[in-house]
Amino acid sequence: MDINKIKFITKDNKFYNIKKGKNKLKYKIKNVYCPFGLENEYNNDIIKIELDNNNDNNIKFIELISNLKKKLIENFNCDENEIKDNFRIRKDKYIFNCRLKKYKNNINVNINYNNKNDYLNTIYDFKPNSFIDAEIEIDSIWDFRDNNKDNKMGYIIYLNNIEVY
Repeated sequence: MDINKIKFITKDNKFYNIKKGKNKLKYKIKNVYCPFGLENEYNNDIIKIELDNNNDNNIKFIELISNLKKKLIENFNCDENEIKDNFRIRKDKYIFNCRLKKYKNNINVNINYNNKNDYLNTIYDFKPNSFIDAEIEIDSIWDFRDNNKDNKMGYIIYLNNIEVY
């Protein structure tokens, strides 16, 4: 993916949409592990995803995020330590948080279960230790660097179109 085609379009002084041309920045991940199931952190419903360092698709996604961070440093004149990183390393694997979009306080995500016994399950039935394919949307950037307390900026990642094995 050509990172040079990515543009940051301002919503207001603190938030910027990320676009690739006229489209949102999306990436399909395959066969990733979700160790914890559906969680809630800071009033956001999230799913933590663990990326395998030996999977080419996962490596390309990690490179995309690394290049995005470089572009943030270049476009927003910030230091690397000012960017809040979603990725943490656990047992030599990257783990990161994906938010789930909400509309009127309900989670708005497409989810399909491949197991015939789970065909009526919803996102609220999502269990720990699952493997999924999904579409990741790197939606926007937040910038609170003028705040003396936090002095950080970061990016928001959403999870869409989940296929559970």
